[in-house]
Amino acid sequence: MKKVFCVFGVVFMAQLIFVGLVHVLIRVQGKNSAETMESLHAMPVVGGFFFPPEGEEELSKADAADLKSKLLLRESLELWDLPTGMTAKELEALAHELADGRTAVEQERLDMQKKKDAVDSERRELENWREDLKTVGAKLEKEAYSLEARREELDQQQVLVLRSEEKNLKILRATFEKMSPQKAAIIFKRMIEGEKPDAQSPDAANPAAQLVPPDVDSVAKILKGMSERNSAKILQELDPNQAVQVTKRMQAITAEKNTTAGL
Repeated sequence: MKKVFCVFGVVFMAQLIFVGLVHVLIRVQGKNSAETMESLHAMPVVGGFFFPPEGEEELSKADAADLKSKLLLRESLELWDLPTGMTAKELEALAHELADGRTAVEQERLDMQKKKDAVDSERRELENWREDLKTVGAKLEKEAYSLEARREELDQQQVLVLRSEEKNLKILRATFEKMSPQKAAIIFKRMIEGEKPDAQSPDAANPAAQLVPPDVDSVAKILKGMSERNSAKILQELDPNQAVQVTKRMQAITAEKNTTAGL
């Protein structure tokens, strides 16, 4: 018996929905003429749901659209199993819960946006640092290239100076080879001691005043290239302290040449 009532209920609801949709369609399409309404009123079973033409007011398009929306909403509510019988407090609590959920989601979105902005800021800062490093690297590379070019230039100049010095030393050695050891020793003594100002000069009282600075290095280089016999005789004519200075410098020159040759 319960099933029978359920079937009748479903059929009745279907009739109501059908009648409502027919009402909306004929009004929206502008077919709610007297003839149409009389024909619908004469239909069996559902005819009583249609008002007679003389007692029905015309609906505007806005009212018809509103009625159609209400019918569609009612149909949707019947299709979905929505909670029923909720009290006002329960509805209010549900509304607050939904609002809190939206607030939490919005706050999370804002937090994520802040984190994204911070990451973007750090990324831009890193990009700036990388560009600065590129600029500094290019500058250092340019300076290194300039220093290398300058070093090569100085090496070439040093080679020229050494060649010129060696040429001059050969001339001096040949000259001193022809001198007597006594005369050569006199010149070497002056080179070792340096040339001091004249006794009447204002700088004569200054012990540090030198017109020509001492040059033990040149004496050692000249003697180093001379024959051992002549260089030994000249060293014997020098003061003992001067002879020691020149001999040590000659040994240092030999050690430097050996080190350079080993490289």
